[in-house]
Amino acid sequence: PEPGARTFITLIVLALAIVGVMQFFWFRSSAIAELDAEHHSIVSTVTQTVSREYQRYAPLISSLRELAADGTASPAETETALSRLYGLYGPKGSVPGLVASVGIASPDTQTETTKLGTDGIWKRGKSEFSPPGNGIAMEKLAAGSLVFCDGLDASERQFLLVRAGPASIAVLEIDMERFFDTYIKPA
Repeated sequence: PEPGARTFITLIVLALAIVGVMQFFWFRSSAIAELDAEHHSIVSTVTQTVSREYQRYAPLISSLRELAADGTASPAETETALSRLYGLYGPKGSVPGLVASVGIASPDTQTETTKLGTDGIWKRGKSEFSPPGNGIAMEKLAAGSLVFCDGLDASERQFLLVRAGPASIAVLEIDMERFFDTYIKPA
């Protein structure tokens, strides 16, 4: 072919290549934007669902705040209140899977806890939670705030502490595994 025809064919091939590259980058950026929007939508839906399920704890937290606000409960009154909460939010409660166990610790020595057994009898034993070590957490606990702490063992157990009276700290083990299996996964 003539030199002018070769140049024309080369320009056409070059133009097609440039159009192809531009389409590729446009398609790629469009796909990324679409996937990003879908990702945000899924994350938003999951977050809203999990948040809605965690609202199941609201009545339990309200009850604990009332117990802390009174601040004058005797150990026997604390036992009664915790037995009721365990009956509502424990494994066989009307809203099961929120609380694994309940107990009472002394503000002075948190190395021992009186724990409600599955048989309904309160028994004294070694604490299963790691007392909050920093002064800020202890000040919050003394002021009636709820404080989270970890378990002593290597598991990921979580405990919720609240000052129930001058001589008692209410201890609730949060049943994260059962809560997740019962409420979060199905939702």
